[in-house]
Amino acid sequence: MLDNVLEFCDVSGDIRARLEDIIFNAKSSRTRDDVRDYGRQAFELLAPKASADVLLSSTKDFTRLNCDEHTCRAGIHVIRSYFAHLIRNMHRAETKYRTEYSKEYDEHGIVVVHDFLEDTLRNRVTAEIQKMPEAMMKISSNIISFNTESIALNIMLNESYMKPILFDCLAYTRPEVYDLYAKNTFVQRLRNVPKDGDVQKILHSDTFFPCIKWWYFPDEVKMENGPFVYVPGSHIFTRGRAKFLYEQSIAVATYKLEAARTYGHAEGSLRVFENELSEMGLTEKPYIVPANSLIVANVYGLHRRSEVVTVGHRDSVHGSIRVNTPFV
Repeated sequence: MLDNVLEFCDVSGDIRARLEDIIFNAKSSRTRDDVRDYGRQAFELLAPKASADVLLSSTKDFTRLNCDEHTCRAGIHVIRSYFAHLIRNMHRAETKYRTEYSKEYDEHGIVVVHDFLEDTLRNRVTAEIQKMPEAMMKISSNIISFNTESIALNIMLNESYMKPILFDCLAYTRPEVYDLYAKNTFVQRLRNVPKDGDVQKILHSDTFFPCIKWWYFPDEVKMENGPFVYVPGSHIFTRGRAKFLYEQSIAVATYKLEAARTYGHAEGSLRVFENELSEMGLTEKPYIVPANSLIVANVYGLHRRSEVVTVGHRDSVHGSIRVNTPFV
């Protein structure tokens, strides 16, 4: 994790001295509550016109944070991401690894679990998936916990090794996490069309803090199916990631965005171009996996849906947990 976060804070004099003290005290703190309080002090110092409560929430949309060019140059967005990662790292330091997968997840930002379900349950889950409607997003009929007739899928949701693996990778649990797990796990039956303008095919980060998504693939995923693409190591708050966030927050504030970034960029889901990824010293990787595989990814890390040459289909059990209170 980036140590010298002040490199991306264009402030001087008393403000810089106070910010240096806040950062030092936060790094020395032993409790997450203290770190959050120091975060609030930093936010109020750098963005006095913005709401500290909003800055302490999961709101990622730059346009909703009331941060002008001066505030962005002061480094508010970099400091915000820094504190969110600091708190998540404290969660992990306080929580022992309970599965063999979470350590790999923390190291690379992604982990693949092969042979996830035993054969009988896998066959039942596959049969229930095939009865679901074709849909990319959640709808009432494909959310597993809402669909009591999908017995095998609900067994997978509640009784398989999925929940322990996900919660161990996340590194903390609280009522909000259980609720999001139940509400956000659904059957995704994806139809991938070539050159359809899908913004999810542009490399991006979902938000400014660590959060998690997962896909269970009952069938083999080949290149023609449009596999999940991830950049291993991009989940770490490095100098490269901080520099990119700093530059792009200023670009949003000054209305100097390239059209290719798409609307999601200004909403806080930053799109990354190939040359920018190269500058970070990172490389993307398509995850071609055998049938009965579970992929778990930290989607602060950079990822995308891959392009296809011909129309491809891909079934999965998909879900996400992005908490509303990343500074708690």
